[in-house]
Amino acid sequence: MPGTYPLAGSAADGFRGTIEIYSDPQREFDISSGELVILSSRDDVVEGRFSLTATERHEEYGAPLSEVRAEGTFRTKPAA
Repeated sequence: MPGTYPLAGSAADGFRGTIEIYSDPQREFDISSGELVILSSRDDVVEGRFSLTATERHEEYGAPLSEVRAEGTFRTKPAA
């Protein structure tokens, strides 16, 4: 269904998730803000855009926090 959906907050508020970067060492970022915008939906094809900011989880207190910011568009492929 077309609309705007939050990408942060509690599970009841919308999507809640993380971004994982598999490197050495592996890093994990909690999505702290963002939105998913569904522009159109027909049959099993969905089109839209997203933007998000994610803050790195740190084991050490007092360490500076790193952020990842991403935005883009998407279009799903029809089911085969």
